[in-house]
Amino acid sequence: MWAEAEGCFEAQRQVLGAHGFALRARLEACEGLMSAYRGGVIRLALYDLATPGGALRATMLGALMGVDRAEVAWLFRALLPRLVAHEIGHALRGESGLYAADVRVEEQVADRMATLLARPMIDASDRARAAALLGDVTARLGGVGEAAALHRHAETALRRLGLEAHPEATRRARATLQDDYYRDVSAYLRVTAAWAWIDLTLDLEDDYDAFRRDHLTA
Repeated sequence: MWAEAEGCFEAQRQVLGAHGFALRARLEACEGLMSAYRGGVIRLALYDLATPGGALRATMLGALMGVDRAEVAWLFRALLPRLVAHEIGHALRGESGLYAADVRVEEQVADRMATLLARPMIDASDRARAAALLGDVTARLGGVGEAAALHRHAETALRRLGLEAHPEATRRARATLQDDYYRDVSAYLRVTAAWAWIDLTLDLEDDYDAFRRDHLTA
């Protein structure tokens, strides 16, 4: 699976180059539970059942999501282009010097790049299956209304999903994400799994020039 990740990273770097983005970050394997970008390095945590670390990560995350580890492994393999592109989004922000302390903002910027880069790289049937799986997960974890209200396309998300925004609950969800992002995987997962489901469900059009203008220009 690491070879697939490297191939995906290089393919996405080439796409970015064709659109005028110069990505300097390099890719490394991560032994922790979650992927991250730090100091010029994208550290990718893979959920590959063929490796002890990958199997352990899949088991642990599956327990939090309420699914078995085989489903976790499938989900991360199917959405590997999205996972890589999400961290590329963080890297581009970091390299631009505009990375901010607001977790909600930075995660949504990274998800926007993930949607842009990954859409043509994920098979439609895999997208549909992943959306269904994530929909079940978000139903179990709860908080989808708050996640939709914090989404970059909040108005559209709430309308299409038939949800209402509750300002106080949304404020608490944002504060919890900000406070617990680095110390509570379950709090992070509750929002970010819902965001991934919303992105796959809405499947909205976007473009690279708008991303550059909105997120890489001071």
